[in-house]
Amino acid sequence: MLELTRGRSPAVARLGPDVLADPPDEKAMVARLRGAGPSRQIGDALLDQRLLAGIGNMWKAEILFEAALSPWRPIGELADEDLRRIVGAATRLMRAGRRRRQVYRRAGRPCPRCGAAIRSYPQGDEARMAYWCPGCQAGTGPAKA
Repeated sequence: MLELTRGRSPAVARLGPDVLADPPDEKAMVARLRGAGPSRQIGDALLDQRLLAGIGNMWKAEILFEAALSPWRPIGELADEDLRRIVGAATRLMRAGRRRRQVYRRAGRPCPRCGAAIRSYPQGDEARMAYWCPGCQAGTGPAKA
């Protein structure tokens, strides 16, 4: 287990609000996401530790599935209610820990909600694989998928 204390190192000071903080600062998390820019895709933004600390690629996929939003949606298209739903899903799912994956690494398999085939495609500058259900996650997919 690694414990980092804010303010003790420059790297830790650059981190965004901790999704697992008790209590979570949902207002700050929504503000950070909103400040990422209107054209930034929400899936890419969730992996930026300067915006929210603690979300990795598996959690990104599962959080956005839970919130029923496509990872390809630009933040500018999302209402604050959508961002609160994302932050709430992040807090709930990550606090609960491991659970059966709904979409992560399940490309080509049927969605547990609607039965559509789960898709995957690289996202962001680091080309991290995004997983989503085009049937029940609101928004479009990538331009090339």
